[in-house]
Formats: sequence, C-alpha cells, structure tokens
Amino acid sequence: MEEAGKWPRSRIAVADATIAQVLVFDSSGRLTHRFGGEGEGPGELENLGMLGKCAGDTLVTGDPYRYNFFDSEGNFIRTVSFGSASDRPIAWLVSEDCLRFLVSGQSMPDPVGDEGLDYKYLAWSDETFTVRDTVTRVVFGQYQPMPGSEGGETFLTYPQVPWTTRTPFPVAHEDLIVGYGRWAELRAFGPDGRLKRIARWHAEPEPITGEDRQRFEDEKAACEARYQTRCRALEDFAWLPSHKFFFDKLVLDADGNIWARSVSPTSLGSSDSNVRGEPAGPERWTVLGSSGEWLGTVQMPEGLALAQVTNGRVYGVYRDELGVATVRVLVERNGNAS
Repeated sequence: MEEAGKWPRSRIAVADATIAQVLVFDSSGRLTHRFGGEGEGPGELENLGMLGKCAGDTLVTGDPYRYNFFDSEGNFIRTVSFGSASDRPIAWLVSEDCLRFLVSGQSMPDPVGDEGLDYKYLAWSDETFTVRDTVTRVVFGQYQPMPGSEGGETFLTYPQVPWTTRTPFPVAHEDLIVGYGRWAELRAFGPDGRLKRIARWHAEPEPITGEDRQRFEDEKAACEARYQTRCRALEDFAWLPSHKFFFDKLVLDADGNIWARSVSPTSLGSSDSNVRGEPAGPERWTVLGSSGEWLGTVQMPEGLALAQVTNGRVYGVYRDELGVATVRVLVERNGNAS
C-alpha cells in the first residue's frame, strides 16, 4: 500500500495481489479507479509483489524481476525487466528519481561461520545493469550445511534455520538503511557505500522456550498432515539460535523516522518450513529518529498490519475473523494507533 507523493493527502493507492491490480480510493473510501490485471503484457502485473512511488507521483509496481511504471491515473509508462533467467540480478528497490535500482546477484556463495551467515552485496545500477556501484554487504539469512546428493555438503537456501530472519532494507532518499534482526541495530550507508551512522537500542532478548519448541513440532505435524510428506524437525538442524530475533520489518515515515516491527513472541521465524498462518497478537513497532535517536514504541490495534506512515497518519490493512481485508487510516496518539 502506498500514498502517492503529489496526490491529495486523502487519496490512497493499494496493491491487491489476489487480483493483480492497483486500487485507488478517495477520502471517503470510494474506489475511483483501478489498473493492472494478471498477465505479462504492457501494464499487466504478473506476480504483483510491491507498490511504491518515485519521481513525485509516479507509481511503480512489480516483482524482483520486472518493474512497471504508471502515472497517478494508472496510465502505463514503461516496463523494466532484469535480464535472462540464468544471469539476471534481483532488483529490490527503485531510487526516488525512478532511474536506478538496488540489486543483488542471484548466485550465493557458501554461508560462512559456525552459524551459517549468508552474505550478499547490494549495489545501485541503472536499467542496463552493465555498471553496478556496490553499496555494502549485508546478511541475508542463516543456513546450515546438509548432506549432498553425491557426498560432501551442500547448503540449503530453504528452509532457513528456525527463529532467524532476513535483512530488510528501505531507502531514505539516497541512504540505504539495513538491519539484521538478530541484533537490535541499524546501519545507514550512503550511495557511495560509506557507513554514515549506526543506531542501537536496548532490547532484552527473548529466549527460545520449551513452548516454542513444542509449537514448532506441532506445526511440523500439521505440515506433514497437509502435504503427506516429511517436514523438517528441530533435530534436523545442527544448531539453533539461543534467542529470537528482535525485528523483521522496517518502514520509513515521511519525516525520515525508522519504524522497526518487533517480532511476535510466538514467531517461528521468517522463512522456515513450518510457518504459522494465523495472527499472533497486535503489532508493536520501535520508532527511531532519522539520526538514530530512540523515539518510543507504537502498538497497532488487533488485526492491523502497518503498511505506511505519512502526514501524521498510519495506513494499514485490517483483517477480520473471516480473513476479509480492508484498508484503515489511523492517527497515532500516546504510543497507540487509533
């Protein structure tokens, strides 16, 4: 979900991946127009995975391998695709001027260290992808060696080790903000790769408990019943974290403040094989200023997933008991969104 930059503040654009369309609403919640649709042709949105804005009021949609650009009325402008299937990079973000893309290579070297940290290099590139300006190296996850088909070891990229996460990375103007959720720390890098600041906050680690381990085993049983195959068990992992990760998502508001979503106490991790599907309590967000100072925490109402914070308002998607999703606009008051 994204509020368009030069649009009236009351106008909201929402990406609906179930129908592969972008829906635009006015201040009363009335649908004014929609665009997109399933397909691979001009203006169609195959595997709609994100919605953002750049260059003022240009909307950009896409998945990691193709971005589509539209004006604020939904008129198609252009498509940028990312090379052949064998050597194409993965594009994660588009710059504010719509001209550059934050990319990482698709190949992954063997994870390093006892805990199997997997690193990738992030770089800015134009749409030709012939020149890449490396920004930094970040942790993408934690994996472990498994027996290979012809002897030796191989590293599985899925499933990840339980109770681990991946690194989210938004862009504030030209600064890249990264933070691996295993540590309560964020780092800001300039477009030249220079480390500009480090922000840390006090957070007590949540230990992995016996209830957590039992929850994982219960989900394993449900996985096996559903797919009629063997799913991963805790004893399959050579090591497990000693504590849960601290955050799993980052959002930047219009003032440059950084919102880090705290992990639910019942979370099993971001990408393991036994992921839970049901809600796990209200979202809580730690808010840091643009220079790294701690501003406080904000708790969302039950069932609301925060998507964007801008112009003094919190935009989110609410799901009721039946799973029906609606967009809600809230005002933050005294550490709570209402």
